[in-house]
Amino acid sequence: MGRKESIQHALCAAALQNVSDKSVGIYKHDIKVFADYARQHGVKDAESFESSDKRALIQSYADLLLEQGKSPSTIHRYIAPVCKGAGINMADIEKPKRTIDRITRSRSADANNQGNVEQTEDRFKRLVEFQKAVGIRRAELARLTPSDIIQTRDGRVYVHVARGKGGKEQFQAVLPDNIDIVLKTRDTATGERLFGKEELNNKIDLHALRADNAKAAYKYYADKLSESPGLRIQYAHMLQRYFYEMNKRLRDSSPKQYNARLAAFRRDMYQSGGFYKIRGASVDIARAKGLPVEYDRMALMMTSVFHLSHWRCDVTVDNYLLADGGADCSAPVP
Repeated sequence: MGRKESIQHALCAAALQNVSDKSVGIYKHDIKVFADYARQHGVKDAESFESSDKRALIQSYADLLLEQGKSPSTIHRYIAPVCKGAGINMADIEKPKRTIDRITRSRSADANNQGNVEQTEDRFKRLVEFQKAVGIRRAELARLTPSDIIQTRDGRVYVHVARGKGGKEQFQAVLPDNIDIVLKTRDTATGERLFGKEELNNKIDLHALRADNAKAAYKYYADKLSESPGLRIQYAHMLQRYFYEMNKRLRDSSPKQYNARLAAFRRDMYQSGGFYKIRGASVDIARAKGLPVEYDRMALMMTSVFHLSHWRCDVTVDNYLLADGGADCSAPVP
């Protein structure tokens, strides 16, 4: 059996047509970065890429670039050759407009003065309290309806996001201490949407509140695992059952790709003895902030899946737990 064509080779073959010599190197670099991302998500060659949901994969990649703080122009540059090579219309990928490239996402308390003031105003109190309790993206907040707040028979509460990261459906878990706030927000909605346009017309750093929610979630699960080690098996079953439910389409259309993605998901949960140790520059960042350099992988994955919908430990640590903000994510590592 011959060697399968790589994603990088296939995309370059299509994307480099009619490209100036000056742009060839840039295109090749940006396609290589995407190909590495695809392999990390179980899409390892051109054949599996063609049989996958290409638009959803590129969308999740664009979302990650945004979460990493990349500017609109940089995101556009990174995905342009990928979309061209994949035959995907860039208009079908949700991304920030380049006309607002001068506005960068705040990662510190002083970087967004208007947003800091608005965060304390009564007119945005309902939005801010909800975001602290749930921590989803601004576009997802705008699409929520009161019926998206779901309470189960046993009292647990989830926020249904019909079209979240990569266009995928997700169910955002709500921590026990935040349930009353979320139900109150649902019950005080006055229109078809959970939040009116006027409530979302602000410069509040909602991503920082999302990061604080992730830190609180990690501490909650890490503390629970420290107190009751037996929960580790229960959490593992919850995560794998949810993976099964949220990947039914992939499992039916491409069992091989599904199995590869499931194997990568399990490795991320269990490798290195269940510990995630940060490396490189992130170590200096953590130590400067007085944060841990080692995290419990099971608590990370519970946070990543049920509170961020990222499904990866590294993204959860680098983009959320190490982000600037008021919440303390320090917790014992069992």
